[in-house]
Amino acid sequence: MNSSLKVLLGFSAFPFALMTDLSTAYRSCKTKRLTNSCRRFYWFLNPLDENSLTEFMFVVSTFGDKPSGNILGQELTMTIIAGDKRVSSDTKKFINNCFYVDDGITSSTSNTKLLNIKRELPES
Repeated sequence: MNSSLKVLLGFSAFPFALMTDLSTAYRSCKTKRLTNSCRRFYWFLNPLDENSLTEFMFVVSTFGDKPSGNILGQELTMTIIAGDKRVSSDTKKFINNCFYVDDGITSSTSNTKLLNIKRELPES
C-alpha cells in the first residue's frame, strides 16, 4: 500500500488535480428521516454573511467490509502487471503510485494528461 503522506503531497504539487474514488466497492443504503436528523449540520456558505446559513444532512450511509480495500488494491496491481494494452503508461503510473486504499489523487502541470487518465478509468 502506498504511503498516505506521499499520495497527499503528490496531489498538492501542481496546478491541475484529479481525484477518484472506487465507490462501487462499498454498500450504501438510504436512511430514514430520524437518522438523517441525527446526521444534520449547518454551514455558512459565506462566513461573512449570517444569512447564508444552510442546512445539510447525510441521507445515505456507506459501509464496507475490511477486505474491500485489500481486494481493490490487488485488482489494481493485477491490471498493471497484466500489461493491459488499453491502459496507457500514465494511467498505470497513476494506479501504481497515486492510490491509497480506494482513493486515487494526483496533480500535474498538464490538464490533458489528467483528462486522458480519467477517460481510461472505469466509471460506476
